[in-house]
Amino acid sequence: MSGIDRRARCRRCASRPRTRAPCISDSRRITRPARSSTSGATDSSTTRACSRFASRRRRGTRRRTTRRPSARSRSKRGAGASSGSCRCRTARPPNSCGSRSRRSSEERPIPSFATTRRRRRDRPRSRRARRHPPMAELERIERDGIAFWRSPGLRELGFIHAFSTRLGGVSEGVFDSLNLGRSGEHGDDPARVDENLRRFHRAMFGRDALDGGRLPALVRVRQVHGNGVVDAEHDRNGTAEADAIVSADARCAATVRVADCAAILIACPRTGAVAAVHAGWRGVVAGVIEATISRLGERGAAPGDLRAAIGPCIGARAFEVGPEVAAAFEARDLGSRVLARNGDRVASCRGGAARHHGTNDSHDAKPTIDLAGAVADLLERAGVRRHGVDRSDLCTVELERDFFSYRRQGPMSGRMAAAIACRAAGTGAPATASHSSTAP
Repeated sequence: MSGIDRRARCRRCASRPRTRAPCISDSRRITRPARSSTSGATDSSTTRACSRFASRRRRGTRRRTTRRPSARSRSKRGAGASSGSCRCRTARPPNSCGSRSRRSSEERPIPSFATTRRRRRDRPRSRRARRHPPMAELERIERDGIAFWRSPGLRELGFIHAFSTRLGGVSEGVFDSLNLGRSGEHGDDPARVDENLRRFHRAMFGRDALDGGRLPALVRVRQVHGNGVVDAEHDRNGTAEADAIVSADARCAATVRVADCAAILIACPRTGAVAAVHAGWRGVVAGVIEATISRLGERGAAPGDLRAAIGPCIGARAFEVGPEVAAAFEARDLGSRVLARNGDRVASCRGGAARHHGTNDSHDAKPTIDLAGAVADLLERAGVRRHGVDRSDLCTVELERDFFSYRRQGPMSGRMAAAIACRAAGTGAPATASHSSTAP
C-alpha cells in the first residue's frame, strides 16, 4: 500500500472507515494513529477520527456514545460476541463503527404546538415564586354613599368586614365627612359621630341591615399603642385599654380606629373567631400581632388556618422616623423594612444615626419605615401563610381625599374604622346575633 490509504479499516473490528468517532471499545481513550506496515504512512481516516474526538474532549462537547452492554446482555446476543473481540458488529450494524445513528429529517418527530405549550405549563415555578406567592389587593366597595375597602379572601370565606374611608358621612371641617372617632377625644359633634357610625354599620352589613336583620354591635377598646388583647364578650362597653380585640360571639363585631396606623383584620374559618388589631409602630415593636395570634390559638385557631387583611395605612415614602425608631425595628429583625429617604435600604441604625446605601446627598435625612411590609413579615413569622394575607398599598397621607391622616392633619384629625364580625364555625355564612343592637 503506497501513500495514504483512504480505505483503511478499524484496527479492532475491521469495519468500514471511521468518519465521526473512534470504535466503541476505544471510546474511553484516544489511541495513537496506526501506521501502515508497508509504507510507514499514517492512516488518514484514523488520524482524522482521533483528532476530531480529541478536539471534542477539549471543548467539552463529546458526542454521547452508546452505553456499554453488560456481560449478561453480551451472553444473550450469541456466542459470536467474545469478551476480547470488538463489540461493534454485535452492538451495531456494520459500517457504523463508533458513530451515532442518525434519523433523517423525515423520520424525526416534530413536537406539536399543543405539546410544547403543555410542557411549558407543567414546568414547575421557581423556588422564589413557590415560597413567596403574591398577595391579593383589597377591593373598593361603595354602598348607600359609603365607600369602604374589603378583602377578597375574607369575603369568600363569609366574614363580613370593612375598612372605612372618610367619604359618605355628615361631619364638617377637618372631620369631613365620615369621622368615626369619639367626639370627646377629637372634638367632633357627638351627634354627627353617632350618625356616621350608624351609616358605616348599615353599609358594612348591607342586605342584612336593609332587611331589618339583627346586627352585631361594633365593640371597641381604648387604644394605647401597646400589645394588650381583650375579649369582646368580656368588655362590650369599650373601657378596656388594649390595641387588639378578639371575638367569637355573634353579638359582637371587633372594631379598631386608625389614622395612619395599620388596621389588621384576622379570621379563622375553622372556628369562626375573628380579631381586629390596631398596629402602629409602637404596637408592632411591642408584639401586638403575636399576642393576638396567640389569643386566637387559645380559642383553637391554628396559625396556618388564619386569614388576614391589612388595611390602608401610612406609606413608606411618608413615614419618616428618627434613628431610635429605626433601631427598634432593627432590634425586632425588621431591618429590611427600614428605608432611606430615597427608597433604598438603610444598612444599620443601632448605636446612632442611620447609614444609607443610596445616593442621597442629604446627611440629615431621616430613614422611613414600610409599616405594611413589617406587619406582613410579622404575620408570616407568626405562622400565617403568605398567600392568606391580603393588603392595600394605599397611603393615607398622600390620598387626602379618601383618608384621614394624623401626620398630615395633626391631633385634630378624624378617624377611620376597621371592623369584622364572626361567623358560625365551619360554615360559610355569618353568625346571626341573638338580639337587636345599635352602633355605639
